[in-house]
Amino acid sequence: VREWAKPIPPSDYISMRKQYVAGFGELEDKATPAKEYLEKKLQELERGDYQAEALSEVISRDETDPDVLVPVWDSKGGLVVKKGSTKTSRPTDAEELRLRLTVVQNALLMMQAKRPDRKELSDVSKEIFEKYKEYWLGEFVLNLSAPNQSGQLYRTPWQLVLTYEHAIRKHACRLMALHEKPLPRRSRQRGRRRV
Repeated sequence: VREWAKPIPPSDYISMRKQYVAGFGELEDKATPAKEYLEKKLQELERGDYQAEALSEVISRDETDPDVLVPVWDSKGGLVVKKGSTKTSRPTDAEELRLRLTVVQNALLMMQAKRPDRKELSDVSKEIFEKYKEYWLGEFVLNLSAPNQSGQLYRTPWQLVLTYEHAIRKHACRLMALHEKPLPRRSRQRGRRRV
């Protein structure tokens, strides 16, 4: 039980959702982070041990199964029951990827409302996440194409898009944990001149 994510009281979860609605408007269940997903992310925040979970672990209220229990053999040979985690399939197209990233975005915004004192969350905003989603689903990654010598266009393979996106989130989580950088970090213009 000590290894489970610390549960959020239902009243806190409802309060976080209400704060989101007050700041950003209505939220559909398919884009609302599941309570279990928020518990996991808040535990990471408290420990300072941020993880870039697979997109199959980014769960919305529509996909949650609160009664998942898994029997596991412990190191002493005893059988124990642990709380399992709900999983879903990996995104198979651009709209599913957009939805998963929206759930991540909304989880971070809810965490920011609960813990406004945490500088790791200071730069989180809907605008930055919209730019992030457009980067992945626009001309720079998903719709990037290059012609070969015969003029045939090659497009970015879908699995490469997912792997690359996970690697970027993993690097951002590493910066948050080791260097206490905000996520996502705003790009800043520098006024240096090249000589």
